[in-house]
Amino acid sequence: MEPLGQAVETERGSEDYKAVMDYGIALQRTGDKEKATEMLEKAYALDPEKPQPLIYLGNLYMEDENYEKVKEIGEKLVNSLPEEEMGYVFRGYGELQTKDYSAAQEAFDKATDINPQNPSAYYYKGLAMESRMGTSANSYTTLINTYAKAVNLSGDDVNPEWYYRLGHAYELESQLDWDRAERNADARARCLSNLRKAYSYYSKAGDYGPASERLQHVNERIRRLELIQ
Repeated sequence: MEPLGQAVETERGSEDYKAVMDYGIALQRTGDKEKATEMLEKAYALDPEKPQPLIYLGNLYMEDENYEKVKEIGEKLVNSLPEEEMGYVFRGYGELQTKDYSAAQEAFDKATDINPQNPSAYYYKGLAMESRMGTSANSYTTLINTYAKAVNLSGDDVNPEWYYRLGHAYELESQLDWDRAERNADARARCLSNLRKAYSYYSKAGDYGPASERLQHVNERIRRLELIQ
């Protein structure tokens, strides 16, 4: 990384988009966020037609929880590259954090339309949906499917919080049948199926705090219903 830094300090290097961009990425990887932000902003200023600096900047601002900056980056990307899904992801993330859930879901819907293979877009869309949905079976099924896409698209590198959210969606759906489960066999079967799936995903979440707390509650409900059969 040192040769890159030295090159960027020269007059010629400081005007070289690729050198400045590469240096900014290298700084981000080493954890020097302040200097990385400076270099990535400079790279964007050198060539505003290229989206890469904005995408790296958006990720940095997400890490720093600078939601207004994330939205700002999102707007720049949406305006300059409306067919690039990350602009909508950044816009939606900023709106999600400022609790404009309807606008956030709309942005994530657009992101997944553009790129159906982006796991983060599905995960954040699930968060927006969960914050504004009703209590119908269709709502929970849609939520489950959204979180499941995020998990499945992540391959072998699934964030434990994502497992928790999928488990929680199954637990929410199980509650639709809970009041009738003890006296109705069909309701009990649906409830048990959802509770067992919730248990499975909570277990996959490992030591993630909320999952550990819900695991015992779900297990107790499963045992209670299994005794009836």
